Amino acid sequence: MAPIFASPDIATLVAAFAPASPKKERSSLVRSSSGNNLLDSRHVLKQFRGLLETSASRIRLVDLPARLGISGKIEWLLACYEEPVYYGREGQALLPEPEVDRIAKDILDRLKDAVIDATFHASGKDISDRTLRDLLSQNRYNSVHWWQDPGNPTKQYLYSDEFASTVGGYIRSFVPAEGTEGKDLSQQFPSAPPQLLIVLAKEVRTDVPPAGKWEILNGRTVFVAQKRGADLVAKKQEARRAEIQRCTDELRTHGFTRIGDSAGSPPDDANEDQHRAMVEQVKERYAGDVSNGGDLAELMAGLVEIPLMDKDARLASILTLQKQLDQALETLRLTAPQETARI
Repeated sequence: MAPIFASPDIATLVAAFAPASPKKERSSLVRSSSGNNLLDSRHVLKQFRGLLETSASRIRLVDLPARLGISGKIEWLLACYEEPVYYGREGQALLPEPEVDRIAKDILDRLKDAVIDATFHASGKDISDRTLRDLLSQNRYNSVHWWQDPGNPTKQYLYSDEFASTVGGYIRSFVPAEGTEGKDLSQQFPSAPPQLLIVLAKEVRTDVPPAGKWEILNGRTVFVAQKRGADLVAKKQEARRAEIQRCTDELRTHGFTRIGDSAGSPPDDANEDQHRAMVEQVKERYAGDVSNGGDLAELMAGLVEIPLMDKDARLASILTLQKQLDQALETLRLTAPQETARI
């Protein structure tokens, strides 16, 4: 018996009736790369799985249709695939499973005795932060934790339960023994940010409470005995008062001052709240010094704060008089009008 449809007729029918796009709950047919045939979406998904499991290099998304012998878009393929897929840094390629396993193993090996800068590590592996987070969100990696630097929210770190346990063991080995004064956690664990070491140290439970606490001094996490801790607080307060007075004098004399938590400005563990408080205290001190019975609120409102991006300080601002800023802008407008237009 002769076939009802010849090959050209079949190709015409295939081209005329587009199959429904496959979904997770329903398989379908997809066009072949030639456009003349239809393939079972389940077969294509099986091929895709094999490609991810065995590929020796990353799989570019633009090459995926040709490598699977299909035509058209691949959104359905990624949506129907039930296992996680991981992307390169630019989102243009998929990571094969052998590379994913190598990245995960490298992270776990490093986290045994160190903290990892997550953003730097992801960049070094040419993957995105999102890919790294998705990878480590699997249950088998629940011993790995993310930590965000409160002083710099763009910095994120990874540490493990094993590392935290090592820190705890080190602390318990000498607290509350004699000679604990000045013990330096940062020296023992140089890969960990000082603030993270403070967090981990506070979680350590000892049989006898230590007579002191962990402090960040000169960018390092050290143990400060109770009496010396009180002296240290007093010194910090005195240094802060001196810094506020310096900024106030400079503002009164020159019309502007720089307020920041660089190495020369206390306190060592300054954060955003402390920085904001210092800015307000300088404003209040200045207004009180020059008021002569005038309106303090009006004088404070006449001050302008300009945040800085300073490599030597996470938090820094220029505080200047509004009239001083207006004069500077007017001078700039007269000498460089094109530059002024950008401000």
